[in-house]
Amino acid sequence: MAVLCAIGSAGAGGPIVPSGWSGSQGETLPNGQPCCYPADLQGNGLIGGAFVLVKDDKTEFSLFALTYDATNKQTWQMLERYPISKLKTFRVEIESPKQTPFAAIKACGVAEYCSRHY
Repeated sequence: MAVLCAIGSAGAGGPIVPSGWSGSQGETLPNGQPCCYPADLQGNGLIGGAFVLVKDDKTEFSLFALTYDATNKQTWQMLERYPISKLKTFRVEIESPKQTPFAAIKACGVAEYCSRHY
């Protein structure tokens, strides 16, 4: 009986987004790209990644990095923030390690250049 009750109260796991932000635009951005890119950004074997989240009032979007420490505590870092009107041209990708031992988040489409976050 206890097992049945536990199964009934189980929920889906996953990262809890920062307060005031959501992934409510769906799994893909308006330009057809994914909203979320899994990656081990710290080289510790724990998968966080890059997430494009929309502000709850739908006026802005932001690029966040999600990392985990050795105790599985999640940390969100806001990397870039823009008006929602720029979301149509925004692009994100994960670059494999080259000059550094860690993957990088590459963001393009809002300015004339791309930015990289390590």
